[in-house]
Amino acid sequence: LIDIAFYPWRAQEYRATLSQHYLKTAIAHLEAGAWSKAVFSLRLSIAKNKNQREARRILADIYNQIQRTDLSIQILEIGMVEAKDDAEYLRRLLSFLRQEKQHRRIIEIGTELLPSSLETNTVTKEITANQEIVYHLAQAHLDLEQGQRAKELLSEWKLDRTLRGQIFLTDVDHAQGYPRIAILKLEQLHEKTKEDRIILKLIRLYRKLDRLEDARRIALQRVFLSPESAGARIDLIALSQATGDYETMEREFDTFLQTFSEDQRALSLLANTVIGFPRPDLAIQIRDIAPKDESGRPPALYQISVMQAQCSLGEYKNALKTGTALDHYPQLSTVNLSNINLMRAWANYGLGEPLKGDSWLKLSLSEDYASMISDTFLLVNRLRDLGQTEDMRRVLLKLVERSQGNPLPLMTLAQHDLGISNWRGVLEYLPDLFAMDPEPTQILQTISRDLPEDLTLPTELRAKLDLFY
Repeated sequence: LIDIAFYPWRAQEYRATLSQHYLKTAIAHLEAGAWSKAVFSLRLSIAKNKNQREARRILADIYNQIQRTDLSIQILEIGMVEAKDDAEYLRRLLSFLRQEKQHRRIIEIGTELLPSSLETNTVTKEITANQEIVYHLAQAHLDLEQGQRAKELLSEWKLDRTLRGQIFLTDVDHAQGYPRIAILKLEQLHEKTKEDRIILKLIRLYRKLDRLEDARRIALQRVFLSPESAGARIDLIALSQATGDYETMEREFDTFLQTFSEDQRALSLLANTVIGFPRPDLAIQIRDIAPKDESGRPPALYQISVMQAQCSLGEYKNALKTGTALDHYPQLSTVNLSNINLMRAWANYGLGEPLKGDSWLKLSLSEDYASMISDTFLLVNRLRDLGQTEDMRRVLLKLVERSQGNPLPLMTLAQHDLGISNWRGVLEYLPDLFAMDPEPTQILQTISRDLPEDLTLPTELRAKLDLFY
């Protein structure tokens, strides 16, 4: 009788334990790159415990990455009532809704979850969560061109008195066609608070309005206010380069090297910034000043940055020479080896040696480490920005072959091919798109709608595709 009496409690406890087990299993699968297995384990975790928020968050993020944000929203909405005091959970759900431009749904959810008045908030966690809802609710009204209602919401919840609220109100001013007023208010806030986020907002707004000189001016103020901030100096270096103030850029660059010569993180951030300049000599200077090992060699990271800068400028032969120098480094990490071979692939593609490039790319993709796919995507994005679309597609094809179970490379390849109407290419991997779990609805709808009539498909594939029309 006692066992029977305690059975409901024990059953609930058992299911919660199983849910946590499946969550840990899913995380292990993700770390190993086994996405399909991770999705299966996450679904089991949620099935065992409907209030398993972490599993819902992770699964929603996976769905979002494969452009099934509709499923991300669905999985988070189911658990939103129990998570009404979880600001991070609600932020994720409302952000996905905004991403899908479901502004009215945000307003519906916000109205449902918010208490009737401010006075009912007594718990700190609830106050934080409610404030998060209010900001998203106000943003939804702003996205629907209801700026006045957005202002009223912040006023009702007394958020117009907070720094975040005042910054948001400058967004309202800008959206309502008053960018000068927005900038003026931000500058006034800057005078009062001297907070870094105000300056960053001003820099972004100036850049958006193509007021690069003003952005450079405020970036210079940021350096004066935070002379020890590596980020502030890097912003000034980048903006000086963008505005053609090369004298200031070089002076700040030299000052940076003197100030942060022992700070490898700061030097690596600078190296990543100057890669985009048509100045591989800057990457070389960073490499030369970086701390050396007992044999007088700089860290491989900076040699790789030099290789990337040289490839960006089309100095492919010099890039290969830099790569040769790296052959003498003992015990290079798997990550560094992979990135070196990525740069060698890029250089050979640039020199018109696609077979050699493919060989180096294959060698790079043979390495097994956590950021392999994201590192290769950096090359994909760089080739796209430089207009080397044929080389970019070659890299994507190899990445799709290598990363079975990870949907991102195939999704990116499909988006690229659809953008240039490469239907022959799309048809080659159409069965793989149908095999994805969940299916990439938007891409399949585009294919179904735009596929030329003169292209023949097997009857089974045509029937599947017609379901998405």
